[in-house]
Order: sequence, then C-alpha cells, then structure tokens
Amino acid sequence: MSTAAPTATTIGSAPEPQKRRLGIRSIAAGLCLVLATIMLPAGGLAFWGQRTLTDTERFVETVAPLATDQAIINAVADTV
Repeated sequence: MSTAAPTATTIGSAPEPQKRRLGIRSIAAGLCLVLATIMLPAGGLAFWGQRTLTDTERFVETVAPLATDQAIINAVADTV
C-alpha cells in the first residue's frame, strides 16, 4: 500500500472564479436606485409645495407671522 501525502490536486481544487459581468438586472437596479435618489427629494418638495402654496389658509398661516417681524419689514422697505 502506498501512503502518499494528499496534495492540492488529489484533494480536488476549486474552479477558478469567473469574472462577474454586469447583467441587465444589475443595470436596471442601478438605474432604479439613481432615479429613486433623484425623485424622492423632488417628490417631497412637490408635495410640500402643493400643500402649502395652493391652500390659501395654510399659506396665510405660514406667511402671516412674517408681516409682524420688524427685521423683515425693514428689509422689504429697503428693497422696495
């Protein structure tokens, strides 16, 4: 009987790892991520604008306190 020491070739070697290719799914996922990153702040701003600027009561409620602030009154008077 032969008692040879096991080597890497006798134990079995793992196949070489293949280079990873960018598939259509990866490209689509990246594109969706970029679009979501851009659209989320834009959507938030549009939602705020729609709720604040198109509702008269809410707009007046937001802007009315500015009319009593002396610094703002002076700034508007200097500009106009």
